[in-house]
Amino acid sequence: MIATVATAFVGAFLAVSVASFDPADPPSDAVYPPNDPVRNWCGGVGAYVAYGVLSAIGDAAYPLLLFVMTGAFLWISDSTIEDKAFRIIGAALLVLSVSVASAMIAVEARLPEGNGGVLGLAVWMYLEPRLGVFGAVLLMIPVAVVGLVLLTDTWLIILPVAVFKWIYGRAKAPYKRIATAAVATAGAAGARIANYADSVGTADAGPRVRVRKQRRPQPEPDEEAADDEAAPAPAEPEPSTETADLTLPTNVVIRHTRRAEAAASGDQKEFAFTPPASTPRNKEYKLPPVDLLEDPEYDEGGESEGVVREQAEVLTETLHDFGISAKVVAIETGPVITQYELALAPGIKVGKVIGLSDDLAIALKAPNVRIVAPLPGKDTIGVEVPNTGRQIVRLKEIVLAATGAPKRMGLPLFLGKDSGGEPLVKDLAGMPHLLIAGTTGSGKSVCLNTIIVSLLLTRTPDDLRLVLIDPKMVELSVFKRLPHLLCPVVNDMRKAEAILGWLVEKMEDRYRSLSRAGVRDIASYNRLPRDKLVERFQPGSSEEEARIEFHMAHICVIVDELADLMMVAAKEVEGHVTRLSQKSRAVGIHLVMATQRPSVDVLTGLIKSNLPIRVSFQVATRVDSRTILDSMGAEKLLGEGDMLFMTPGASKFTRAQGAYVSDQDIQKILDFITEKAEPEFQRDLVQLKANDDGEEPADDDESLIAVGADDALYNEAIEIVLQYERGSVSLLQRRLGIGYGRAARLIDQMAEDRIVGEYKGSQAREVLLTLEQWEALKARREAGDDRDAKHAEAADANLDDDVEEADDLDEDDDLDEDDDLDDDEAGEETEDDPDE
Repeated sequence: MIATVATAFVGAFLAVSVASFDPADPPSDAVYPPNDPVRNWCGGVGAYVAYGVLSAIGDAAYPLLLFVMTGAFLWISDSTIEDKAFRIIGAALLVLSVSVASAMIAVEARLPEGNGGVLGLAVWMYLEPRLGVFGAVLLMIPVAVVGLVLLTDTWLIILPVAVFKWIYGRAKAPYKRIATAAVATAGAAGARIANYADSVGTADAGPRVRVRKQRRPQPEPDEEAADDEAAPAPAEPEPSTETADLTLPTNVVIRHTRRAEAAASGDQKEFAFTPPASTPRNKEYKLPPVDLLEDPEYDEGGESEGVVREQAEVLTETLHDFGISAKVVAIETGPVITQYELALAPGIKVGKVIGLSDDLAIALKAPNVRIVAPLPGKDTIGVEVPNTGRQIVRLKEIVLAATGAPKRMGLPLFLGKDSGGEPLVKDLAGMPHLLIAGTTGSGKSVCLNTIIVSLLLTRTPDDLRLVLIDPKMVELSVFKRLPHLLCPVVNDMRKAEAILGWLVEKMEDRYRSLSRAGVRDIASYNRLPRDKLVERFQPGSSEEEARIEFHMAHICVIVDELADLMMVAAKEVEGHVTRLSQKSRAVGIHLVMATQRPSVDVLTGLIKSNLPIRVSFQVATRVDSRTILDSMGAEKLLGEGDMLFMTPGASKFTRAQGAYVSDQDIQKILDFITEKAEPEFQRDLVQLKANDDGEEPADDDESLIAVGADDALYNEAIEIVLQYERGSVSLLQRRLGIGYGRAARLIDQMAEDRIVGEYKGSQAREVLLTLEQWEALKARREAGDDRDAKHAEAADANLDDDVEEADDLDEDDDLDEDDDLDDDEAGEETEDDPDE
């Protein structure tokens, strides 16, 4: 503010001093006697300043002061002057040509140096003997023209266009379309000739429209008004008498989004994050520097002025054809889209505009148009139109543009750049989970790579451990050598379900540790010194002290395709995800899950209710958009990184272009990291087996035979529980190397046999028997089994005797029956032969 005021004061002082110059004022001796006092309006100082300027450059002082005053005005109005070096060179050439021309014209001079001053006189005396008068004039004319072009730039095109638009604004309706085409063509041609001007203004009948850089997040679309039941556009639009007043003014100031050019400096290229305070496993480990990433391309952002003007005119004209009076009050250009802020005339319903999104897309020749209605806190609506050329937002650009905020975050994620060109950087530790959806080719996999690389750039293996679940076996396999991994990249979905169960038990163990340490979250726990933790845990032996986790690392679980995981064990996965999403924030366990099929059978109500932070790339249908965002809009995205970020709680979406990280960047980061450290997997997770070796658990009553008292591992599981005096599922998983489902059923069977107590939430079940009592029960059972075996043998022997007696009786009966049969036959023969 001080510099602005000082510049304005100096410019005004110079202008008044030169304008009120009197040759009789000292120090000039051109007129005698000198004035006493001086007549210059700025006093003696002004007289000296005016004499110095005019004696140096002569009449060229007047255009020079005009340039200085114009520059001061642009500075005060916070306008941007593009290519300042060219503007200064153009002004200098104009000053030189005017000074020489003033020296060439033989008129009465106020100073001995002539009207051109010392500069003009010296150049003229040098050129005239060598080139002559005609040659000197031929030389100075192109100098003046070049200086004018460099200084004014597009003014030479804009001024005629502005005059034509002024006439067009008062033209009759039948001629407006012809005038629109002519004006758009002229404006586009002028922008193609030179796209330098960021600040161009002329007098206009309408209000001033300023295109500004947007810093606020984009709101969500009005799903109710945008539904199929929205009011359709009228078949016969009624002409509005206010259309001429609502036309886009000529003086649109376009401020394109600029790249973070400071990142290109040499000192920034060596920028790297500093690891947070921790207990390092490898003190020599260093975070990878940012200069391993590919440099961004620093160019102009957004659409050119001609294209923006043309689209604004077409937008207002199309709305007018449908009976909607509106005017453009602000324009925002970004790396991928341009947002036009429209003010509707009184009496126009917002639903009428929302229902015209497809018609506007046809009129603007755009793939699709997204309407944001209304803008939060304003009485306007936003129309987002895709740019004709898209920028590539590279990860290095986002990292260097947001070097301050990530250092205060727990797990910073460099997601991309919003529609206003600002870096989109979020803290995973504060989210604490993230749900991502998008079709094939929309940028979902690139976003996962960006998230992983963001974590690798900022956190060491001591502060962050990763669990990567990749059902496709190709998306995340490139990260298999990372020292951050808790276990190898998981491709078996049944084992992935068991790992989620292990994480649930890990979460409960950590909560017990936090409770014993007397803290509330992982950050407070890690700040406690080692001796303080030992004092609070009060271990009874050195073995118990060795089991204390003195430093808790954040655990980030990244799932590439949630649908495949839900197809294997939907009920178990939903339960694990729900428990982790509800409780794991305080203990530093975070979920990042992606899917390309956001249907209700994959994103169930329980999962969605516990994952409020969501990112949606382009989806196929409105139904998918409603599933992931609870609103429409994602089906209108452009793909290739265009996304909507849903903040927690509610009502606002941030439209952004996702950061791009190439395969070469990933490989450079991995090569740097793997040279410093090797993977150290968690033994429990490596030995963890899939649920029942891949067999589905039976649902009938006979399933108890497999996991109950006749299970081959049941007795061993009981002994483990009694030995450690903990009825814990995770304990059985680790000691027996079985899946979560089988271990849980073993614990439930022990509860039915009254070996352990009932379920107590996050605490381990109470053990009701001692190891000695179990040994006694087992001995009695074995003795009982022996007695039962003897009784069975005796019963079998008695049964054999009975069978033999029964067989003898059957033989006697058979003999009796045979005798009776013989007697009957003999009687029959006697009856046949009476003589016998």
